[in-house]
Amino acid sequence: MSERQAPSQGNLVLVTIALALLMADAAAALLSSGASIIGCLIAFDRMQGFSPLIIGVGIGLALAAIAFARVPPRTLNVTLIRPQVAAGLVAIALVFGAIGLYAPNGGFAPCFAIAGVIFGLGGIGLIAAWGSLLGDVTPIQTLGVVSWAGALAALGSLACLSFANVMVMLAMNALTPVLGGALILRLGLAKPSAEDIAAHTEASPDPCAPPFWPLLAGAGICGIVLGFICGTPQPTNDFVHAETITRGVFLGFIGCTSALGLTALANPPHARLRTVLLGLCPLMAALPSIPCFIAISPEGAAGTFFGILTGAGFGFFAALIGWYLAAFAPFPQVPGQNAPGQRWAATIAVVAATFGVSMLASPWLGDTVKTALSLAVFVAYLVTLATVAFLRNPLAASDATQAQPLTTDPSAIPASAPAAAESEAVPAGTDPLDARCAELAEQGGLSPREREVLALLARGRTATYIAGELYVSKETVKVHVRHIYEKLSVHSRTELLDLLQR
Repeated sequence: MSERQAPSQGNLVLVTIALALLMADAAAALLSSGASIIGCLIAFDRMQGFSPLIIGVGIGLALAAIAFARVPPRTLNVTLIRPQVAAGLVAIALVFGAIGLYAPNGGFAPCFAIAGVIFGLGGIGLIAAWGSLLGDVTPIQTLGVVSWAGALAALGSLACLSFANVMVMLAMNALTPVLGGALILRLGLAKPSAEDIAAHTEASPDPCAPPFWPLLAGAGICGIVLGFICGTPQPTNDFVHAETITRGVFLGFIGCTSALGLTALANPPHARLRTVLLGLCPLMAALPSIPCFIAISPEGAAGTFFGILTGAGFGFFAALIGWYLAAFAPFPQVPGQNAPGQRWAATIAVVAATFGVSMLASPWLGDTVKTALSLAVFVAYLVTLATVAFLRNPLAASDATQAQPLTTDPSAIPASAPAAAESEAVPAGTDPLDARCAELAEQGGLSPREREVLALLARGRTATYIAGELYVSKETVKVHVRHIYEKLSVHSRTELLDLLQR
């Protein structure tokens, strides 16, 4: 395996396509309310195999979650599930699925169950391998990659569904994971070095990273709504259930993920992006639940409109949870702990559990009960958001009050006050450049090692010099420099020096 490095622009496009191929089957199944699978099963008179297949996938995801809880995500592919093994598992799952389509009536259910288990485990293994392709891509670039991959997956799935043809859907279900796995192996994986892991471990958590729980809870709400929709009895003679609302879901998903991709291309300041995305969480959590609260016909313009709203909510949380896991949870922040892997495991468990339980319960629940449950979950989400904000704001206000001077009237402040304040901030004999570096380090939340690198960068030192001065490798210095640029919202050494001189 090669050393880790940021992929070129061309390779970044291929990385995006690889993820889109891996996501295509899931996008088609979830956004079409299971029609992409159900249509194929009906054509082969194997509708009874749907439940064993879904339960098998759930078991496979549970096994993958256990693996993630034990092994950091970006080392999973070199310690537990190698990408070649994951690709082989997917191929074996497809073989069992094909056997199930032609097996006698008494034997197809076990085949589908085994195919589901193996496919779930192999698919997650390929996703873990895909994460290694990112190398040292910045968080904003990662948001773009994940968002555009989601849009491409949904667009390709919608195109295949539009044919309403069994062979087209079978080809998509079989070929997309195989092509995605082949592209990952073709691009080549980079084994994380000990220095790379050490650099990520000693780096302070990115202050612009969004909190994890609002994204996970929003994904759980989407899982519940999707489960209720997929668990609703489907027609027995067509691929598309409630065609217009299904098309709307796809269009909303594509529109939202494309908007996030365009936002990433604009490269906004991290702090502002974090604030905006967190502010949108309550609205986006409400969108998938609107059809549960309002009685609408799934046909016509109304069905398409509400489908777009639902798809936009799904796309928002799918892209953001994928962004968080890929960009902010690559390695443990504390040696010996595996918080990133536990977050991956929690995501798989929450989404699979909420979707699976609501789908299995849907046929036994009336519309009134589903509406009440969806409303209760959404209200609980809003109450939790408000409670957390309330608990945090008084503390912030208290800190701000303690930081303010006792005298706030400008006329009561002596003319010498600014100079005195400046002399307190910069003690006599302190180098102004060091003081400015300390100020920026505090604002950006730099780690102790990053502060040392910043001080040397401020004096024009090269990466080779810094590596020798700090007794680390040049690649480790580059990782620190990238983190410094991200946290201070600069893109080059020239911009950094300009910032130091302000």
